[in-house]
Amino acid sequence: MGTPDRSAEEIDDLVFLQFAKNALATSAWPDRGVDEVIAKLDAVHGPERIVDMLMRMGPYGDGFGRRPTGLSLDRVRQAPHGIDLGPLQPRLREVLNTASGVIELAPPTMIDDLPRLLARMAERNSAMMLIGRRDLRASRVGSVVAPVEVTDELMRGVVSPPHGWGHDAEGAQLSVARAHPGVNANILTDDRLYDEASGTAVLFGTAVTVEHAGGEVAST
Repeated sequence: MGTPDRSAEEIDDLVFLQFAKNALATSAWPDRGVDEVIAKLDAVHGPERIVDMLMRMGPYGDGFGRRPTGLSLDRVRQAPHGIDLGPLQPRLREVLNTASGVIELAPPTMIDDLPRLLARMAERNSAMMLIGRRDLRASRVGSVVAPVEVTDELMRGVVSPPHGWGHDAEGAQLSVARAHPGVNANILTDDRLYDEASGTAVLFGTAVTVEHAGGEVAST
């Protein structure tokens, strides 16, 4: 936070103050002030203080004494088997912010972009498609050298390196990742490629070319 001269407790107080102000703006207890909240939770620090505050200020909370039977972090801890808050209450319309007031399964933004998607799917080229995958043990912009295994578990034309490997770049502070071999598949993603409909970066479905890097080819 740019305040190296402050203690951890002081920083925690600053963070909590901001959380309290934001929470009070939409609280179920509008008659409560920041000073009261801080005073009631002065003996607690860290994430537990924020959780307790949000719980007590919520619709089922104790309102810091205004509703003695309401929720607090202490009360939840004393109920290891849970607390029955009664039947669920419908509130979908309350949180839905679409202009139509319904869940839009086919919004124009996506439907209007289907012709471009269909044209892209119909393209035929020699490039293979790179996708990522999680490994339980942990293009145009670059290249990596890695062992390749041919398998029938993936669609033809798809390359799928595990991610979370090869973080050995200078300055990387990832000691566990640096200690394991492998390649960083992020090197292959295009930093100038964005999805036209959403405007987000494309990190999946990257066109790549796979070439033999030399050396012996292992038989399977």
